[in-house]
Amino acid sequence: MSTRAAKQADATAARKRAAASVIPGGRTLKLVPADPAAQLAEWIDELGSLESEMIAVRPKLTRIETLRALIRERFDDKPKEKTYTTRGALYTATLGPRAYQRSLDAAALLRAIGLKAYAAIAKPLLKDVCEAVEPRIAAKCITQDYTGARPLKTFPIARGE
Repeated sequence: MSTRAAKQADATAARKRAAASVIPGGRTLKLVPADPAAQLAEWIDELGSLESEMIAVRPKLTRIETLRALIRERFDDKPKEKTYTTRGALYTATLGPRAYQRSLDAAALLRAIGLKAYAAIAKPLLKDVCEAVEPRIAAKCITQDYTGARPLKTFPIARGE
């Protein structure tokens, strides 16, 4: 079977599965694995496998970002709206115009709309509040709870276990 025929067969099978999951009233059935624990184990193994592949790549990704920064730095004094092309012995690099970014002059906004309106929309960062006010005041205004993401690490299982 050709690759194109295989893709068409897969697409046809997917459409049939989707049609079979529709029940009267337009609702769809959610496909649930027969064994949720088996699904979790499959995800853990896939995550561990992908992470082990990334171990060799991580230092290269760091080096890529360092090299990008060094190359960009060489063009800091050039007009920011222009595109540049430069080359090495093996590759050509194109540096586009600097990203267009907006910034806010908070003092100008405060003068323009007044303190009450500004207070209604202001959302100070926790770091800024901790630096700007006394710790006893920050303690009254800042709460802490376990709401962040859980750290997740995988470890290979020894084959004798």
